[in-house]
Amino acid sequence: MILAIDPGLKGALVWMAEDDNLGHPIVDFLDMPTIKIRDRDTVDAHTVLAAVQARMARLVIIERVETRPGNGAVAALKTGYGGGLLQGIMIGAGIPHMMVLAKTWKQKAGVPADKGECRAMAQRLWPSSAHLFKRVKDDGRADAALLARWAITSQI
Repeated sequence: MILAIDPGLKGALVWMAEDDNLGHPIVDFLDMPTIKIRDRDTVDAHTVLAAVQARMARLVIIERVETRPGNGAVAALKTGYGGGLLQGIMIGAGIPHMMVLAKTWKQKAGVPADKGECRAMAQRLWPSSAHLFKRVKDDGRADAALLARWAITSQI
């Protein structure tokens, strides 16, 4: 099994089976758990760790975050903090993982940059799980699922 993580506060964790005969089904998912610290949302590290340990995967793939032109310092700090926290969880728990830039895996996998198009692609690829991607805010689930599929088909 592969675990892929879209690290944003509205991201998600998606566990996917690697069995070719099953077409890489989604085994489980978790919307990014968050907690408030000093009136700001942040990733709930304890919940992420518990979920990762409960559903052990062969490898964890985390989308590596980077700042975007026009983002301010606060957005850059939030983005970097969440990605670093998730990587730290994996390192601390001794869980094999790798980080990959969104533009790298999306280009190689033919995944569109548009969030709505990503959700539509996920619905087409997993029709029995299409309900997981129907809302606009489900783009983190779609990204994580597509990232997991790319990791499996790339034989990482």
